[in-house]
Amino acid sequence: MVEAGAHYQYMANTLQLNNGMGSFSDIGNMAGMAYTDWSWASLLVDLNNDGLKDILVSNGIKKDVDNNDYRNKVKNLGKNATAEALFQLSKDTPSQPISNYVFRNEGDMNFTKVTEEWGFDKPSFSNGMAYGDLDNDGDLDVVTNNIDDVAFVYENKANGNFLKVKYQGDQNNKFGLGARTIISYKDKQQVHENTVTRGFISSVEYGSFFGLGKETEIDKVEVFWPNGSISSFEDIQANATLIAKQSDAKLNSQENNTTRTFLTELTAEDLGIDFVHQENKYDEYQTEILLPHNVSQNGPFIGVGDVNSDGLQDVYFGGAAGQSGKLYIQVSEGKFVANTSQPWEKDAASEDLNSLFFDADGDGDQDLYITSGGSEFQLGNPLLQDRLYFNDGTGVFSKSRSALPNILQSSQTVQASDIDQDGDLDLFVGTRLIPGRYTFPATSYLLINNNGKFTEAKAEQAPALTNIGMVTDALFSDIDNDEDDDLIIIGEWMEVKVLLNTNGFFEDVSKVYGLDDTRGIWWTITASDLDGDGDDDYILGNLGKNNKFKASEEHPFKVYANDFDDNGTNDIVLAKYYKDDYVPVRGRECTSQQMPYVAEKFEDYHSFASSKLVDILPEEKVEDAVVYEIKSFESIMLINEDGKLRKKSLPNEVQISPIKSILVKDVNADGHKDIITVGNHYGVEVETTRYDAGYGAVLLSDGNNNYKFSRPQSSGFYVPYDSRDIVMIDDAENKESHLILVANNNRKPTLYKITK
Repeated sequence: MVEAGAHYQYMANTLQLNNGMGSFSDIGNMAGMAYTDWSWASLLVDLNNDGLKDILVSNGIKKDVDNNDYRNKVKNLGKNATAEALFQLSKDTPSQPISNYVFRNEGDMNFTKVTEEWGFDKPSFSNGMAYGDLDNDGDLDVVTNNIDDVAFVYENKANGNFLKVKYQGDQNNKFGLGARTIISYKDKQQVHENTVTRGFISSVEYGSFFGLGKETEIDKVEVFWPNGSISSFEDIQANATLIAKQSDAKLNSQENNTTRTFLTELTAEDLGIDFVHQENKYDEYQTEILLPHNVSQNGPFIGVGDVNSDGLQDVYFGGAAGQSGKLYIQVSEGKFVANTSQPWEKDAASEDLNSLFFDADGDGDQDLYITSGGSEFQLGNPLLQDRLYFNDGTGVFSKSRSALPNILQSSQTVQASDIDQDGDLDLFVGTRLIPGRYTFPATSYLLINNNGKFTEAKAEQAPALTNIGMVTDALFSDIDNDEDDDLIIIGEWMEVKVLLNTNGFFEDVSKVYGLDDTRGIWWTITASDLDGDGDDDYILGNLGKNNKFKASEEHPFKVYANDFDDNGTNDIVLAKYYKDDYVPVRGRECTSQQMPYVAEKFEDYHSFASSKLVDILPEEKVEDAVVYEIKSFESIMLINEDGKLRKKSLPNEVQISPIKSILVKDVNADGHKDIITVGNHYGVEVETTRYDAGYGAVLLSDGNNNYKFSRPQSSGFYVPYDSRDIVMIDDAENKESHLILVANNNRKPTLYKITK
């Protein structure tokens, strides 16, 4: 359907958040209202007069013709079924009344289900739903129609203050339909459009209603009429009805003020960067049907370094499997040209992930290390060999075939530090995954530099690296301020790991730093002294809160992985807490495709849906399985203080999607370090809404580890793509500015300029 031009189809509600840039972000999962059964009407309405729009949803289907067991009965009738059999089957169609839903808006994109508390819990087959102040007491009452039953009328007994606006339009639009009203009071603002067609085949009361809570006065009311004129009112008292007449409105003479933004978007091609990432097609769901998301589309990444020693930073973009990466040289005019030396073209079959410019052989220039990864290639495939290209000092590179040990694993991240303090740079290489064995922990390793030739460090030098997990990112940082680099490692289904360096030997001290129960779907980590106290703090990108896999301290989200049916493939079972025990996230159909014994053990969908996880998986296989649990998917900061890392959540505006890369930079020149993030992850299994709600974010610091989201209209930063990496380089044309490059999966990079 998508290839034919239609949209992605999902069995879930959406709550579309207007980004103000001509696009919307679906935050239904984060708001907790993505799944409300068979739903019809949805109303955004302030029911408790607190100034925030609550959400009502009507539910119920008289004949549940989509019940899978019922559909199987229909399918099994055959062509010769009698009229009596068909009639009996129609009478036996499942029919179960269910309650409507109501969600109270708590602010900051948080909602609480209050169906019972607010009296909407009576089971019914509801369709249409409408609201209006039926008793004219200053709050909105609700009416719901029901199939084969009387209507529900809900009297609202809210106590907050309010303002009503009634519209008198011109003779062709007497009710002023389409008028848009903005009210402003203190530091708050509300917006309402005068449209009566809301809900499912329903119409609400004409006019606009604004709940005010305890506020008693509105500073300003502006009505924007469809013809472009404006009615304006000031100092309006609460608990009143304001009459807005289009005949009294004035033409809009206001000029559009252009706001100066912190960042300005540039066109990559205009600066000479014509690279376009081209993701190769690979279907890992053929062997691992129950994967929560793909692990084959983790690039591209960007490497930054001065390869020709001219004082200007150059950039390397990694390619997908079957596509060569490309190195661009920055020239003095602030533009880029493709380097004449591109020896990695011969290695295009490999999947480039992270790349690192560093002086590998001690000759004073920047060599290039590229990790080879992806899930397309099995362990031992030569295409998984990482690569090291030596620089002759002028930007001409040649591949070394003997500098690296023969390690054929799917790696992703590489970081450099003088681990043994002998004056050259050694490496940490993080293994991303074991192909075909999702969640199984992989072994990462240290590479010790001996005059440009690298050897794998012995296991006792860093024992925690053995089977450490699915590493996505890492960094060297002197966490304890003892003048050597320690190692912090994160990954998918991993806890945050701190390995303390003592004379080149690394000890896992994660618990000492308070990092128990930090397992997550971690993508990226960045270090910076955010609070100016002389040590590194850390920012970590997680899956985010806008996902269907709910996790909490009381009821963690779990995964079980093993060959549960002994057929030679890895079976992944995601599990959530439901009612009083854990159940599989995926249904009978998908689960039985991965593990055929499930369809034999559970002959119908009802028996599977009624079973607990312990009833489905073989007990002896569970004992040998990889089992992890996650208590939070939030992206966080770790503030380094008093020998501990204190967790602090990032604002909700960046929790709407996975964060894949983070940059720290004072973008508004106030002396405080701000945060720029990019993310999303489009590649998911068919029953999961793809992670596409993110559009990049700028978080402004107040200098006390508090961050406030800057809307893209103010920041100028808007990247609504499947982004993977963000880097900053100096601008050759203007020493007072910097260029921000964002690498996006399966499309061209995005480019911005920061000017002081």
